[in-house]
Amino acid sequence: MFLKRWFFQRSQPADPIAKRLVLSELRSALLAQYTNADGLDSKLKQLLGSASLILSIVTTLQITTGIQKAGWPYFVGLAVVLLLYAVLITVIMRALRPMTYYAPIPPKWDEIARYYFGKDEDAALDQLISTYIEALEKNDVPVNHKSRMINVASALLVSIVIVLLLMGVVGLGGPRLFPVP
Repeated sequence: MFLKRWFFQRSQPADPIAKRLVLSELRSALLAQYTNADGLDSKLKQLLGSASLILSIVTTLQITTGIQKAGWPYFVGLAVVLLLYAVLITVIMRALRPMTYYAPIPPKWDEIARYYFGKDEDAALDQLISTYIEALEKNDVPVNHKSRMINVASALLVSIVIVLLLMGVVGLGGPRLFPVP
């Protein structure tokens, strides 16, 4: 809403050419926002793939090298890793669920006719600029949500790697924090 108020306070009355220029920039911003959302989805999928790969490779290496004989600390670590992995999958799947992105022009004939037909060019441009600004502001919510979920998923992935490394150190006879009887 801030952008909308700022634009209309500063631009009244404005040249239709200036309004077309603003509209062109808003279209570019909306396209960039849609592209950014797609990019965030790709990052989430890559995080999920990386976590799956790391977990499967390290677990396979640990099982084949006999690290599981490390005793209960190994199994506690394994339980922690599996719990973190389950949370990671949940976070990523929630972030990847379909979200509603708003379009500046409603896909309903009645609304298009009411807002744009029968109006002069200046009023139609004002309305279109206003709806682009609203769409950008509304679309910030799901894009920011996806961005936050990437941060959470990244922290979970780092936690998984750290626990797996600790499991490896303990299992290979490293520092014995928990002596095995």
